[in-house]
Amino acid sequence: MRSNPSLPPHALSLLEGITLGSSDAIVAKDREGRYLLFNPAACRASGRDEAAVLGRTDSELFDAGQTRTAAEHEAQVLAGGRVMVFEEHCAGPNGPRVMQVVRGPLRDEQGAVVGQYAVARDLTADQRLHDLNEALAGARDEAQAANAAKTAFLANMSHEIRTPLNAIVGLTRLLQFDHPAPAQLQRLARIGDAAEHLLQVIDDILDLSKIEAGHMVLEQTDFAPAALLLRSLDLVAERALAKGLLLVLDAEALPQTLGGDPTRLSQAIVNLLSNAVKFTDQGSVTLHVRCLAEDDGQTHLQFEVADTGIGIEPGQQALLFRAFAQADSSTTRRFGGTGLGLAITRRLAGLMDGDVGLASEFGQGSRFSFTAWLKVRSTSLVPAPRAALAGVRVGVIEREPAAAAALLRMLALLGAEGVVGRELGEDAEGLDSLAGAGVELLVIGTGAPSSRPNGLPVPQVRIANGEPPAGLPADAAPMLSRPVTADALGDALEAALGLEAVPSAPSTRPPLTAQALAAAHRGARVLLAEDNPVNRDVAVELLAYAGLEVDVAVHGAEAVAKAAARHYELILMDMQMPEMDGLAATRAIRALPGSNAQVPIIALTANAFSDDRANCLAAGMNDHLAKPVEPERLYAVLMHWLSGPRASSAPSPSPAATPGRASRAIDLDAALRTLGGDPVLLDQVFDVFRDHYGGGVGGLELALADGRHDEARRLVHGLKGAAGTVGAQLLAREAQVLEAMLGADAPPTALTAAADRLQRDLREVLRVLATMAPLGDSAP
Repeated sequence: MRSNPSLPPHALSLLEGITLGSSDAIVAKDREGRYLLFNPAACRASGRDEAAVLGRTDSELFDAGQTRTAAEHEAQVLAGGRVMVFEEHCAGPNGPRVMQVVRGPLRDEQGAVVGQYAVARDLTADQRLHDLNEALAGARDEAQAANAAKTAFLANMSHEIRTPLNAIVGLTRLLQFDHPAPAQLQRLARIGDAAEHLLQVIDDILDLSKIEAGHMVLEQTDFAPAALLLRSLDLVAERALAKGLLLVLDAEALPQTLGGDPTRLSQAIVNLLSNAVKFTDQGSVTLHVRCLAEDDGQTHLQFEVADTGIGIEPGQQALLFRAFAQADSSTTRRFGGTGLGLAITRRLAGLMDGDVGLASEFGQGSRFSFTAWLKVRSTSLVPAPRAALAGVRVGVIEREPAAAAALLRMLALLGAEGVVGRELGEDAEGLDSLAGAGVELLVIGTGAPSSRPNGLPVPQVRIANGEPPAGLPADAAPMLSRPVTADALGDALEAALGLEAVPSAPSTRPPLTAQALAAAHRGARVLLAEDNPVNRDVAVELLAYAGLEVDVAVHGAEAVAKAAARHYELILMDMQMPEMDGLAATRAIRALPGSNAQVPIIALTANAFSDDRANCLAAGMNDHLAKPVEPERLYAVLMHWLSGPRASSAPSPSPAATPGRASRAIDLDAALRTLGGDPVLLDQVFDVFRDHYGGGVGGLELALADGRHDEARRLVHGLKGAAGTVGAQLLAREAQVLEAMLGADAPPTALTAAADRLQRDLREVLRVLATMAPLGDSAP
């Protein structure tokens, strides 16, 4: 530091002992405030040279605000005689600066204060970073609020669209029941198809919104993969058959039972299959299933759908897994669709710890795939080799290479040896090519000649593209319909060898009809609570068509009054109704004396979110049907609850599920009643509750602080339903109180206090759940 003769030696030695950074500014003043020292860093910060500053005061150099601030801080230092730290804002040559200033007294050899010094460090960059972080936090909060508003908007739009759709679907089916003329029947079928397409668009948008908002939680349940694959293929089989496409299943041997979310897994598979059928005009669509790896009780499966369709140009492939994207505008005009299916599949694969893939060549077809990790619940594989087919040579005649390759794989899994007849365009020539191959059985696809060639008198199995023709003679070759599974092929080959008959059971259960319901429960009296007149008329006609006697209530209060006045076999309850909604009406009915306290109550509502279903169950309903509901689905649910056990006969909780294992925070009996007495299912529900609410009601405090009461009500409403489902009755009541306060615009202080009580009770519920052993371990 350069010496200054105006500074006492003792003060100068003090300043020289201060450790400075290269950009630290240091200044010194006498007791009158005149500058005695102004180092180069101070010159750069202020835009003045040393000669222009020394001997001058702040009032001669800087603006009034800066001068006043410096004077106040200097007075504090001189009065206390000690070092102090301040944050000061000052004007510099490049704009306003934020400085951290350390101020201290200067003393002579006798200790008397002769002035003061200041060391300043520039914090402007830190302040800018702080401001940026604040801006980012604000943007995040705005984005979260916008996302919540979007979710609420979509839920409301779903309800508003599903309500008229329910009328369209219901009236269409009622007209079809009347056996109209063929032309009218065709028009009604087109109306039904259009309604189904619109419903699929709605569901896709809602699914994408739930995934993006982090609200989609995968189930963990056991399922048979072979049955799931068949059901998925069945959903697109009619469309494939209408276009003359071969629908092929080509799967390796898979575990008999897997664990995961079968609904979302099937959804991802069907998305790929539907796209393949849509963009393929001739040839085949093949579902390949392969095991990529196994690790720690899990299997990594790949589901690939290959087609012989239009293919995709390389420059367009990267767009396809984005939401609302298609290959190009001409594709959109020709084939329609929103482009959501692949985006949803990508996100579902991510939820299952997998990924998506695409290989395509324009004009040569495409191969879309996704992978998923699933739990292995059974070590036995399906299909298993069959002793009767070991080493048997089987000739295969198929017009599509993909179908022939799949059959060869199935034959190998069954223990047989497959031989493909050469592809000569005519099946008869293909058969002739196998004459010298020593085949003992034949598998012949659609289009093969109906008579057995003289040169190859061996048993046959035929595969029809669609349902096999009716009225086949008893000695006809066994006939299969596509898609073919290895087990079905094995059964047919053994039947062709005379070992056993072809199983007659269909792969899927036929839809339940109104006639079947009427035969079992004609005259049963049900109560319908529905405020929309069109939907009310549709439901009454559907119920009457099935032979049921129907009473009608136009709102929840009327439903309660009618339930109090007479006994019903079943109640169908809308959720959103005037005077009293369906949830409140259900709770009131459950509180009635007599048999209606246990009557099955089924939600029939356009509120289709999972939270809505949870709220219905928490209120005491037994089941949930989302509008628009197919008549067959409605009849199946009615058959189940009219034939099955009432709420009063639900299984008693196991000894492990007694209230003594918990505190008053959890009513296990109530939780088990809600879930039909299933302790294993209740364990799963507890896990979901802990995962979702382990950190509290996320976003509630921020929503209250910002005055976003609609968002806060949505959060509290969701907790109320979930709390009721897990038996947290006190927590559910606290949530109900806060929800009502939010609807009444209670004062902010009261809302904050109620929210604090809610979070406190939630913490207690979570604490109790953490101490509980799994209930299913003690189930009989």
